[in-house]
Amino acid sequence: MSYAMKGLVLVAALAVTGNALAAMSAIAIKDGETTVIVDPYSKNGDFSWVVYGHEVLNKQWFWYRANDMGFELPVDTITEKSAKRIGDSGVKTTYWADSFMIQIEQTVNGELILGTNLGDIVSQMDVAITITNYDFADAPLEFNLFQYCDMQLGSIFDNLEVYLLDDNGVQVRQSGQSIFGGENASVRATLIPVTTSIAAGTDGSLLDELTDFAVTNLDDFNGGPINEAFAEGNVQWVIQWSFTLQPGESVTIDKNLFIAVPDAHAFIPEPVTMSLLALGGLALLRRRK
Repeated sequence: MSYAMKGLVLVAALAVTGNALAAMSAIAIKDGETTVIVDPYSKNGDFSWVVYGHEVLNKQWFWYRANDMGFELPVDTITEKSAKRIGDSGVKTTYWADSFMIQIEQTVNGELILGTNLGDIVSQMDVAITITNYDFADAPLEFNLFQYCDMQLGSIFDNLEVYLLDDNGVQVRQSGQSIFGGENASVRATLIPVTTSIAAGTDGSLLDELTDFAVTNLDDFNGGPINEAFAEGNVQWVIQWSFTLQPGESVTIDKNLFIAVPDAHAFIPEPVTMSLLALGGLALLRRRK
């Protein structure tokens, strides 16, 4: 989707008002100079993240496979679904399947936070995904959740590194030339638990795997560092979580993404001269009864 087309969708999305959101509508959530556009009713998913006039996202969305399904499907294919706005800066979408429920809550924060160890934070997106096996379910729920991410760093040479952390987590770092003026840019995601499965590519094959109506299982990450370089393309990556839920049990995965720059005072007036540091923060798997 071109940037111009994204702009047209943004105008339409901003026209949606009230807490209950009409089906088949793209939704703009906004805080300060941060705007994210979400289409929770189609496979478009999250398809725009604009920070101070710069587009930094191509696509982010979620696929699932439950029990004996022979393939993955995007969460939006679940028939019963409803989105509700959380103020101007958030949206919660609920998907009701026959034996389970998925809730995706997304909020953005455009507050300028200076002088952190990550640099000056200029934008943040928080995502919480909760999967619940209904109380009345008569069997455990075998569930696989996939997150696809394609950031727009404007690079012709991307590098992907995966590291095992001291706290039994995994950190994924994508780096490449920045659209913000040629300086190095990176996206980082810290993922818990360590058994998270990860894959990366540049040719669209990962998205093909999620949409080919066949079972996809990514390789488990069992150590590090792993360093894979990809030339002439923008890296896309997929994360897979696999778990079992008993009747009445739920799992929540929290994910925080940060965009930071070395010096926001210089970045904000003339953003094209600065570099981007996009940090994907904690994706925490927690289980509750």
